[in-house]
Amino acid sequence: MFCLSLAFFFFFFIVVCNRILLAAFVTPTLKVFNFLFIVLRTRVKQRLEETTKAMSTPVLRLVASSRMTE
Repeated sequence: MFCLSLAFFFFFFIVVCNRILLAAFVTPTLKVFNFLFIVLRTRVKQRLEETTKAMSTPVLRLVASSRMTE
């Protein structure tokens, strides 16, 4: 009987600790990674838009085409 109650206690302890660890560490880490991914995606989009705008001007398009032929 003592062994059974000890096993139940350890099982309950492991479940509660997993919930606490999940809430304390995993969720904030995922939020941080999600935030970093959003920031990185926004920067890449901005860089792509800047490059597209730069390539749309005639002078820079001419410079880029002359560099490609070299």
